[in-house]
Amino acid sequence: MSDWKDKTVNAMRELIKKYELYEDALYLSANYEKNNKEGKAKSYTISLWEKDYPEITGSVSNPDKNFSVVNITEKDKTNELKMVMGINILRTNVLEDVPIPDDMVKSDTKSIYWTIDKNSDNFEAYIKSLMEYALIKYESKASAFGCCSLYKKCSEAGKCIHINKIYSKSCGYRKNLEGGNIFYA
Repeated sequence: MSDWKDKTVNAMRELIKKYELYEDALYLSANYEKNNKEGKAKSYTISLWEKDYPEITGSVSNPDKNFSVVNITEKDKTNELKMVMGINILRTNVLEDVPIPDDMVKSDTKSIYWTIDKNSDNFEAYIKSLMEYALIKYESKASAFGCCSLYKKCSEAGKCIHINKIYSKSCGYRKNLEGGNIFYA
């Protein structure tokens, strides 16, 4: 059986393909203690990266455009993973939208916490559903705009064809297309 991290990365690849995102739009990063960069990771974070658009040549990517979906900590000597999701992602009741077992949830004013068995047969589907939820609920950091220069091609395709699907979540015409309203056919 493959490691939970391999399953997570596989689920990321599937979502990147499904939503036509750039290769590193979703990523898993290891978090180390301040003075221990070579030892065992303290935890892991699944993040969504909103690439600059238009892309700024030669610039370092803006860390403010990284959005933490969930933080994961491996519990020692068990098969459990401790999951932490910030309330800021929860635009609706997460217990209705994401398959988090009711009896495992604890929360405070900033986060919800639960555990999951990393060897569970449905782990990959579960982690994929969490990331997909975040992708759907995520609101681009770009200012809202009516449409871009591709609006006629988007109309012909019946969907947004912008190269940066995360940035284009701010497009008003994309929202109309997703609602079945094509204005420029």
